[in-house]
Amino acid sequence: MVFVKQIFDQHCAHQLLKLSINAFNQGDYQTAIDHLTVIHEHESSVGRRCSEVVLFYLIESHTSLGKIYWQRGSLEDAIEEYHTALGQAPKYADLYFTLAKIYSEHKEPVKARQALEQALAINPNYNEAKLNLAFLEAQAGNSQRALDIFCGLSQTDSFYDQVMYDKALEASSKSDFRTAFKLFAQAFRITPDRARSLCA
Repeated sequence: MVFVKQIFDQHCAHQLLKLSINAFNQGDYQTAIDHLTVIHEHESSVGRRCSEVVLFYLIESHTSLGKIYWQRGSLEDAIEEYHTALGQAPKYADLYFTLAKIYSEHKEPVKARQALEQALAINPNYNEAKLNLAFLEAQAGNSQRALDIFCGLSQTDSFYDQVMYDKALEASSKSDFRTAFKLFAQAFRITPDRARSLCA
């Protein structure tokens, strides 16, 4: 009887997962989250490790819903969705990176900085996080810290404009940090799809 119940449970979970993926593919992320949460909670209640597929779609559903809230300007809702996703994937550096961008728009630079530092703690070579952290430090008036990060980036990132970078260094040597940071921004922003270039 127990064996039959296990088969029935697995069949129900499989059907619910199919409905969840279908909802996800149609952009109905809240329905996907509702179904996937039921599966996740059931697996936990019977002491089974949740399927990686379920966790993947649950995380992606929360982040996709978060992006929709972000685009609509509902930043608090977006932040909540990303925190929920991080509860499932605490070692996912990209989630912290995106959360930092949302915090920046929400005018919470301290939390944005903390999120970027979390991303870098997970992935010390995350150049996009370093770049955003440098901009945050510059905006906060921490010129030397920003300068250190920009200079460090030049040693690990080959996707930058050397001429602009040299001009930025020249401006910083004259303590003209305002000009320097504008030039650094131009130096490290040389492709429309920088993330894809770095991935390649």
